[in-house]
Amino acid sequence: MTKNISSLIYISSLVFIISCERNLTNNKKLRTSNEIITYNTKFPTQEIQFFKEGQTEYISSIDYSTSKKISVNSINGEKKFDVDFKSVIENEKLSFNGYFPISIDTFALLSKYSNKVFLINKNGKVIFKKEYPRLFLEGVELYPPLYFNSGILRACIEVYYPYLDTLSKPASNHIRNLSEKLFIDSFFMKENYNTYLKMGNLYSRFTKDDEMSYEKCRFNFESNNILFHSIFSDSIYIFNREYKLIKAKQISSNKYDINLKPTKFNADKTNVKLSSKNAWYHTNFWKLLYDQHRDVFYCFIRGPYEESEFPFSIIVYDLEFNKLNERRFDKDIYKPNGFVGKKGLYIELHGENEMKEKEFEIFNYE
Repeated sequence: MTKNISSLIYISSLVFIISCERNLTNNKKLRTSNEIITYNTKFPTQEIQFFKEGQTEYISSIDYSTSKKISVNSINGEKKFDVDFKSVIENEKLSFNGYFPISIDTFALLSKYSNKVFLINKNGKVIFKKEYPRLFLEGVELYPPLYFNSGILRACIEVYYPYLDTLSKPASNHIRNLSEKLFIDSFFMKENYNTYLKMGNLYSRFTKDDEMSYEKCRFNFESNNILFHSIFSDSIYIFNREYKLIKAKQISSNKYDINLKPTKFNADKTNVKLSSKNAWYHTNFWKLLYDQHRDVFYCFIRGPYEESEFPFSIIVYDLEFNKLNERRFDKDIYKPNGFVGKKGLYIELHGENEMKEKEFEIFNYE
């Protein structure tokens, strides 16, 4: 009897300890560190990217149209330098719509409508250029975002096959939905070409032939997998390094109903702005960030546009996309934009001088 009671006490204690550990885990949430970092760009920016040189963290931002510069700051807000690429635009007689910081002294630029990729140094001088004229002949155009890793170039693509104009919109859209969305050059720094197209049949998973799903492609390249998501879908599609689909995980929010769907072609004929309105006034899966320091994902869910701003929430997932926590953010204080550094998740703030500087508040999942 005494032995049975002792065993019961031991089991009860063990259950209590496990329960406490789970409660501790469940009590973790996104909490502000109350630390705000200001990045002084001195010009309006269309895109911000985090990068590292060794163990040192940096933030870069770009203005494609007015100043035509890249601004580089330390992660703590110290201004390092600007890269002026106006001379490249003038000499090459083209414009850019994508970039990627490869190192503290090397930046990649993607030209618009011409399938050219340039590498420039911090002085704005071209140190390498590669063109892909064959893609144009095949009806393929490179699009941002642009990615570099270990000498491999990746870029999104759109297809404009010449014969598509002879087909009906649903027929041509059927081909676009099935077409590949990712361009890879395995040896970018070499003169020869080792290129191929991958990631086909993405949009046909959630877009019908008579619907439009035009958007900027959203890929995350992690160490073992490639993640794809779309504002028109409520799922994350996980691919291995051989570009084979492993699984799809549905995203669910406690704060919003993810309900953005592609616009019908016939509906858009009566209102050319309807597709944009749909994206503005319906909730969508906006952004995905991976935190390698804490082994979690941050999923930004953007709510319907209201009072000149977008409300949003951030869902925290573990590596298997089990939901851990969700927090809604005040639209009058925060923007659905951010990046991850060693200190935590940096979320953009509304500022008084956003044309010349960007402010971020650091949050931690703890």
